[in-house]
Amino acid sequence: MQQTSTYFSLRGWSAILLGIYGLLIVYMVHMLTATYGDGFDGSSQLPIALLEIAIIVFAVVIVLISLITLLIRAKRSAKRHNEKLWGPLSKKFRFHALISLLLFIIILVIVANNGYYSIITPLLLLLYGIFLLNLNRLSSGNLKYLGFAEIILALMAYFIVDKEILFLGLGLGVFHMLYGVFTLGKSKKQPQ
Repeated sequence: MQQTSTYFSLRGWSAILLGIYGLLIVYMVHMLTATYGDGFDGSSQLPIALLEIAIIVFAVVIVLISLITLLIRAKRSAKRHNEKLWGPLSKKFRFHALISLLLFIIILVIVANNGYYSIITPLLLLLYGIFLLNLNRLSSGNLKYLGFAEIILALMAYFIVDKEILFLGLGLGVFHMLYGVFTLGKSKKQPQ
């Protein structure tokens, strides 16, 4: 039953789909923040609280869509291999993922509430990289490579200011899609 954790691995088409979702959320955040202004030159006078709420809602929706995508692909793969989806190892995997995700969100909310907006992007990428490294212990995939890439990108984002959207697009979109393409051959041979 050790094999069931591999159904929740982020590789192949799952990683590519999550990369597309990541690029979608980055684009939506860019469109919201690009039109935000003080009301001059045709820009909107959206209150900052409403802008923050819209970004949070978009992020939550994308995270939920991503989790649903992973669950659907895991169910399909488990059924194809006549395995149980929720074995002891996959339950442990789910517990670690949810606890890590909850802590991830709490830390980001605390940082945002204290007004440290300039470090949100590097911190998000750093925590996501650590999240992937943590999940790599329970997965048969090579999430550590994606995790290390996210951490390196976080360090770059910290030192290169005013390029948040670029770093988010790379970390949440392009890196996932590249990882998915590189692991696509492996996911055909092993359960996804």
